[in-house]
Amino acid sequence: MTTSEAAELLGVTPRTVRRMAAKLSGRNVGGRWLVSARAVREHLAGRTGHQLTEGTPHVRQ
Repeated sequence: MTTSEAAELLGVTPRTVRRMAAKLSGRNVGGRWLVSARAVREHLAGRTGHQLTEGTPHVRQ
């Protein structure tokens, strides 16, 4: 997942996602940061206290 996609889901800026890259299992690939979609979902679940549906990280069960 790109930093822009993660930023939209998390409600932060892409720059903030890059700062959080280590927590989100981020990797720098060809000069672009990519973060784990699973790590983003887990971060959201931990922040909201709710489990999230696998295919739709923005929908609560």
